[in-house]
Order: sequence, then C-alpha cells, then structure tokens
Amino acid sequence: MTFRNARAPDGLILAAGGARRMGRPKALLDVDGERFIDRAVRVLREGGCGEIFVVAAELPELHEAVRELGAVLVRNPDPASEQIDSVRLGLRALPHDSTAAAVLPVDCPLVSPATVQSLAAAAARTTLPIVLPMYNRMGGHPVILRRPFYDVVLGTNHPEGLSGLILQHGHDVELVTVTDPGILVDVDTPEEYARLPDGHSHPPASGRETA
Repeated sequence: MTFRNARAPDGLILAAGGARRMGRPKALLDVDGERFIDRAVRVLREGGCGEIFVVAAELPELHEAVRELGAVLVRNPDPASEQIDSVRLGLRALPHDSTAAAVLPVDCPLVSPATVQSLAAAAARTTLPIVLPMYNRMGGHPVILRRPFYDVVLGTNHPEGLSGLILQHGHDVELVTVTDPGILVDVDTPEEYARLPDGHSHPPASGRETA
C-alpha cells in the first residue's frame, strides 16, 4: 500500500482513562486470552500503521506492557483528564514528519485490522483531514486524523471533546463504510465487558473492507 509522503499513519492508543465505572484498568482486561492493550497494538500494526504511541495512565504494569510491545509510551499523569487531553498529548509526541494518526481507544477491543487497512487507504487518497468508519450509518472507532487537523485538535476546545470537534467539522470528514460491527463496541462497565462474545476472532488483515 502506498501512502502520501511515503509514510503510513502512526497509531495512537488512548489508555489513560480512570476506569471509574469498570473498577479496574481496562487496558489490562483480556478478550480471547489477549489483553486489550496487546490487541490494540496488534490491530493497528496489522492494519498497516507505522509507529505506535500509547497514552497511558500511571500504571507500572501498563507501562511495562507498552515497552514489551515495542510501542512508545506517552504518560498522562492526570487520571481526571478528559480523553481529548490524551489525544493532544499523543499528537504532541508524534514525530515531526507524521502525516496521519489512527486514534483508537483501548476499550474498543473488537475492531478488525481490515477496518484499519481500509481507513489507512482512504487517508492516503483523500484530501480531507478526518477519516471515519461507518457501520449501519453509525460512526465508530478508530478515527484517522490527517496532519492538517492536528492543529485544530491542539488549539480548539469543545465541550464534547474530539467527537464534538469532528461533528463541528463534518464537511471535513471522509466516511468509510465497513462491514465491521466492532467499530461500535466500547467497553466501559463490567456489564459491557461480560457481554463481549466468546471466541471472538478477527478476519485476516488482507481481507479489506469496501470504502
């Protein structure tokens, strides 16, 4: 796959939430014997992302996991911070030649690598600064932010955070229809965690979605 400026999107995993409703760190939960953090890194890599950055809470076990996975650790020491604060920390940590970032919350464990591939392909050909997956006419995760939108996120406040900014800039969004219901699944509570399907597995990354 050829990307503009010969650089694949970087991966940006958000794993700094306080997990108040879950009661334990979501990044260290597992599905199919794989921790959420391991799965997020794998999905982004198999989806074609380049360097992976993880914005993480101050949890030594999580920091160790990030290093073992060969990802770049970005610390967020404030458990009361909002998700967009983690996005900003992550964007500031990206290399100067970063052209796009695939932003994936760690509590979205069912996203397919093929979905990331489709989004990355769309980001490589579009001139729009935001690439968003759609399933059943609903937007989900991850979202790819192209370089022109970094400054918007870094310099603009919105009461609804990143999702509010994306809605505000709806005319700047490239929508990619996927066949992956996992883009709509996020796990915030023990009840939602218990409802994750047993034996869930991803299709091979080579099986691309249609944009």
